[in-house]
Amino acid sequence: MCSLSRASRGPLAGLSEASSLIMEADLERGGNLNTSKKDILVIEDNLDIRILITLILEGEGFRVTSASDGLDGLNQIKISPPDIVLLDLMMPGISGIEVVRKIRSSPDPAIESIPILLLTAKSAELARPDDSGVNLAMAAGANSFLIKPFISGQLVNAITSIL
Repeated sequence: MCSLSRASRGPLAGLSEASSLIMEADLERGGNLNTSKKDILVIEDNLDIRILITLILEGEGFRVTSASDGLDGLNQIKISPPDIVLLDLMMPGISGIEVVRKIRSSPDPAIESIPILLLTAKSAELARPDDSGVNLAMAAGANSFLIKPFISGQLVNAITSIL
């Protein structure tokens, strides 16, 4: 593995040590599946996670836009529906569950049918009964979910399996 100093990391400089190590490993691996320039919208309130996801996916050939909250994400979807939405479950304002419901209830078939990959740090919710956020979001129409933290290969595999 190459060892980049914090000063020489360029776009990786603002990420945590663990995040930047994951990115370094991916950059060395070469990445880049044939993604045919699919458009991905990342709706995530944590800036570091948005940056990390963007770097991973752009390195794999995806075109990535992002939103810091559900309302901004919904507005971007109306302007230019992406091929897939990566959606944080817990955000301030409109929750991920509500974003899923709004997408699935859209009268526009191009919006209503967008695949949604839910991102959640709430792995404990999976052991709870049907009132968990993950279960509610899946029932509302999310296609799949991924538990944070994840490695880049898991993220790319989850996306390509949905697309």
